[in-house]
Amino acid sequence: MCSSDLGEMVNIGGIVPAAAVTVVLAAFGWQFGFLVTAFLLSSWLYLFLFSGFFDQKDPVLSYEHRAAKPKQTAPRRCHLVARDAELKSIPNPGIYTLYDNFQRGVKQAGDKPCLGSRPAAGEDYQWQSYNEVSKRINNFGSGLLHIGCEKGDRIAFYAKNCAEWVMGAEACNAYSFVNVAIYDTLGVENRQFVVDQAEIKAIVTTQALLANVCDLAPQCPHLKFVIIIGKASADDRKKASAAGLTLYSYDEAEQLGASNFHEPIPPQPEDLAILMYTSGTTSRPKGVMMTHANVVAVVAGIMDAIPKITPDDSYLSYLPLAHILERAAEAAMFHGGCRVGFYWGDIRTIDKDIAAIKPTIYAGVPKVFQRVMNKVNATIAASPVHVRILYAAVFSLKYRFLQLGLPTGLFDTLVFNKVKQGLGGRCKLIVSGGAPLGGDCHKFLRVAFGCPALQGYGLTETCGGTSITPSSMHAPWEKAGAPIVCSEIKLVSAGKYSTDHNPF
Repeated sequence: MCSSDLGEMVNIGGIVPAAAVTVVLAAFGWQFGFLVTAFLLSSWLYLFLFSGFFDQKDPVLSYEHRAAKPKQTAPRRCHLVARDAELKSIPNPGIYTLYDNFQRGVKQAGDKPCLGSRPAAGEDYQWQSYNEVSKRINNFGSGLLHIGCEKGDRIAFYAKNCAEWVMGAEACNAYSFVNVAIYDTLGVENRQFVVDQAEIKAIVTTQALLANVCDLAPQCPHLKFVIIIGKASADDRKKASAAGLTLYSYDEAEQLGASNFHEPIPPQPEDLAILMYTSGTTSRPKGVMMTHANVVAVVAGIMDAIPKITPDDSYLSYLPLAHILERAAEAAMFHGGCRVGFYWGDIRTIDKDIAAIKPTIYAGVPKVFQRVMNKVNATIAASPVHVRILYAAVFSLKYRFLQLGLPTGLFDTLVFNKVKQGLGGRCKLIVSGGAPLGGDCHKFLRVAFGCPALQGYGLTETCGGTSITPSSMHAPWEKAGAPIVCSEIKLVSAGKYSTDHNPF
């Protein structure tokens, strides 16, 4: 039985008795006149809506799989995983690596859009199909082989989200390279540490960041190549050469690959896919080693927890690809053949990107969602009194309807439609991760945008996926949700934190 089935059972259990009592009261009151009937019905309606007695109760969505050990809690599993079954490790038959995962997207979508970008600020998005992207991935991977990269070599990406970033990473998946992300907040010293420790051989970057890469070369003996997204000038080549690096433009690497094509070299599930460095808040950045099997298992957990992803869906890529939340999310999008559009690169104009892409699935972090809520609330606060009263009343009433399992489409159409347009008007699912989502903000997302808002919890070390609040939950606020189907969770005493403590 799935969680949505459980939710429907709870709905029926609460609403049917309420309706029956309403009919009885109406019949009883009819004998004593209109005023008594109106009083009884209005009192009952108030109790039904606001007493909380009829609120839908969320079922327990996990179970203890084994007995607890000393100083540990009992491991818990998702209720959808049978007690005697293995945790789910693949999203579909035959999908064992990230290479398999993207190839499924190619089969699902083919000539339908895959990656979309703006050629310049303000211009319309231009889309490349899954078939076109797949060809470019193979050309770029062949190009890396041709210039001297070998199976197992580490290829780094040091740029904002863009199509070349994704195609380069997928080329690593197709040709058994290991991809590593570098991000600006590492700082010079930690950037050098990552490139040296990871033994990075080539860095894909932009012209604006070339100087930073060249500065690394003398202290990073494994670094041999730099590949520039966009055009590479004669001056760029001189800078790279002076640092002991060979420079290619991304297009040149692709052209070399097309002229010296090599069939993909698919990895094994146990092969290393990603080296992802954490921010290193306590010391040096820590490199988390993720195999193809690790990431594919998380895709399986994501695909089970959210509605089916299809080529009709669209997703906005703006969260940093250097972090696991965005990498895991996009892997799930490619699994279903969804189109992925990249923001222009300026968070201040992201509303224009949203309006153009009209995402059906929107991932973000609490800081972003808090900003959205504050902006809407500020707009309402500046509105005339009658608008403020109407919004507050309808917001509260819709929230109560959600708690009672009642339909809310009328509220969405009459009051919240303009708010929904803030995410393009087509959003069917909102996912928050990276930090705890406040209860007020979570309620705002669910009420104002008229779609499930899920909160997930995970770590870089768990490939981003550990637990999530199912879309069927009626009160997911300030909860990390249930384990996803690829995860088993327990707490272990550590330092000042003990499983003997009561956190409430």
